[in-house]
Amino acid sequence: MGPASAAARRRALGVLVTFDVNNTLIRTKSSCGLQYSSFAAELGIQADPAALEAGFRQAYGDMERQHRNFGSRSGISNREWWRQVVVRSFAAAGVSEERLTRADLPHRLYDSFGGIGSVKNEVIRHWEFYSETRDVLRLLYEMPHIRMGVISNWDERLDQCLKALGVRKEFDFVIASGVLGIEKPDPRVFHRALSYAGVPPARALHVGDNYKKDYLGAKNVGMEALYLNRSTDTEPPSDIPAADVARDLYAVIERVEAMQSALRKGYLGPQQ
Repeated sequence: MGPASAAARRRALGVLVTFDVNNTLIRTKSSCGLQYSSFAAELGIQADPAALEAGFRQAYGDMERQHRNFGSRSGISNREWWRQVVVRSFAAAGVSEERLTRADLPHRLYDSFGGIGSVKNEVIRHWEFYSETRDVLRLLYEMPHIRMGVISNWDERLDQCLKALGVRKEFDFVIASGVLGIEKPDPRVFHRALSYAGVPPARALHVGDNYKKDYLGAKNVGMEALYLNRSTDTEPPSDIPAADVARDLYAVIERVEAMQSALRKGYLGPQQ
């Protein structure tokens, strides 16, 4: 089945599947401390990875508290928000803001992680897919009456990042909180996705690894939800039914097939 016929089949309204991104579809290849240190070394700046990692965790947490949702609530740009995170991270490793600025490191790092402009191909040095991600997205893309979207607490780079990673075409829409100005689990984020797809909540499934932001956020608006718990060492919250816990993304295929079966039988309302 070629791309044209697959796209035609997907245009028919049926079931919507939305995904979180980080730690659901992709993950960083190594810690931010290691990646920042390696990137800086290429620009002639030496910084200890462990100190950078500790600095990053502190800086990210502080910035999230001071300027929520990548600065959208404070009127600062996503790029400036991340510049401050990077500057604070390197400060913890003894590297001055002046030195970073001379090397243009904060902006280069921002573009590299986001797959922006002339360094778009560098995105693969930072991010990697989980082993089953590409296969599951392909299978869903080829299924009839499926629409797919992304709902992620991410900055303005998300759409370009997915393009650089080669999977943007699989999704009908991408919702990034830093662009929308609203974060999960705010119901308005999920309602925006339902509006884009033109389906009621009962015919939509959201998949993510965060209990409050993904699982409860979707369930609270009436959507189906899968809580992705890849760790065999961590038990999911006790109030999540076993059927809603997934160890990998292949569980999405099974759930979607069940939803499609229910839709054909009229259990989820008329198919438009």
